[in-house]
Amino acid sequence: MNRVKHRPRRASFTPGRVRGMRAAATVALAYAAFAGPLACAADAQPIAIVIHGGAGVINRAEMSPEREARYRAGLEAARDAGYAVLERGGTSLEAVVAAVRLLEDDPMFNAGRGAVLNRDGDVELDASLMDGGTLRAGAVASLRHVKNPIELAKLVMEKSSHVMLVGAGAEEFALSQGLTLVPNDYFQTETRLRQLERAQKAASEKASGKQETSATQGPRSGIIGEAQPAQPRVAARASAHASTFAEIGATGTVGAVALDRNGHLAAATSTGGMTNKLPGRVGDSPIIGAGTYANDESCAVSATGDGEFFIRSVVAHDVCALVAYRQMPLARAAHQVIHEKIGGLKATGGVIALDRQGNIVMEFNSEGMFRAARDSRGRKDVAIYADR
Repeated sequence: MNRVKHRPRRASFTPGRVRGMRAAATVALAYAAFAGPLACAADAQPIAIVIHGGAGVINRAEMSPEREARYRAGLEAARDAGYAVLERGGTSLEAVVAAVRLLEDDPMFNAGRGAVLNRDGDVELDASLMDGGTLRAGAVASLRHVKNPIELAKLVMEKSSHVMLVGAGAEEFALSQGLTLVPNDYFQTETRLRQLERAQKAASEKASGKQETSATQGPRSGIIGEAQPAQPRVAARASAHASTFAEIGATGTVGAVALDRNGHLAAATSTGGMTNKLPGRVGDSPIIGAGTYANDESCAVSATGDGEFFIRSVVAHDVCALVAYRQMPLARAAHQVIHEKIGGLKATGGVIALDRQGNIVMEFNSEGMFRAARDSRGRKDVAIYADR
C-alpha cells in the first residue's frame, strides 16, 4: 500500500493578518520603550536627605504666621541645598555639611549665628559628623569663634588623626586650616539675649521660692536647733543651668542625614546647646553615638533633645544597633528608643534617621520638631508639629 505523504501546510499571510502582526509588534516595542526606563528607575539607587532644626517646646500659640514662615523657609533652603549636592552626584557627607552649614547661618535656629547664650551671655558651639561608609568621624565642642562648626568637624575628620577637638585647641586647628574666625558677638542676637534674661529671671524666682519654703520648714542641720544660714541670691544664677526653661528655641539642635547614589550614608549635627547653660557644658550633639551616628550596614541618625539623657542613652547608636543586631525596621527602632527609652526617663526629643533603602524616619516625643525631607521617589515635605 502506498502511503500518502502530507506536506506541511503553509501559513497564509493575508493582508489583514500582516496588519495585525505589525500592530502587535508596535505595541510590544512601545511597551519595552516605556517599561524599560521604569524598570531602571525602580532598580536605581535612591537618594534622600532629611534635616531637622530641633525638637522641644513648639507652642502654636507662641508661633506667629510670620515666624512660622521663616522657619519653614529656612528648612526648605537647607533641605534643597543638601539634595542639590546629591542630585549632581555628590557624596552624602558633602550633602549633610551643605545642609547644616545653611542652618548654622540662619539665626532662626540654635546653631552658629543665632545660637543660644550660656550663663555668662556667650555663645559656645558644638558639632559632629560621621561617614557611614568608612566609619570615620569628626567632632568639635566649646567653640567661640568658628563661623561654621560643621566645617571644622569635617576637617578634624579629614585632616587630623583625632575624632574630637575642643575649645582653644580646636580653634587653633581651625586657624591652621584657614577657616573663618569671627568675634563671639557675631553669633549673638537680640532675640537670644532677651531669652537669656527671661531664663535667668525664671531661675532666680524658682530659687527664691525654694529658699522661702525652706525657711518655713524650720532648721535643717545636723545640730538640733541650729538653723542653716540663708543661701545668697547669687546662688540662683549659679544653679540656673538646672532649671527647665520652656520656650521655643531655648534648646534645640540642627542636623541632617543623607543617602547618596553610591548607597553611602552620612550624618551631621550642630548646636549652641541650651539657654543659660554653665560655661563649658557639652551635650550630646558632638558625641559620636549619642547625637550623631552613621553606618552603611544599618542607618544614619541625627538627634535633638535633652542632651544629658541622650548621652546616657547613647541614642543615635542605639537606633542603629536595633536595626543591625535585631533586624528591626528603622521606624520601629526609632520609635522604641524615643518613646520607650527616652520617654521612660521623662526626657523629650527626637531623631531623624535614614537607611540604605531610602526609608525616612522623623520620630519625636515633644510638642514638635522642625524637620524636612526630600528623596528621588518624589517626597518633598516640611513640617513643624506632629500633624504638619
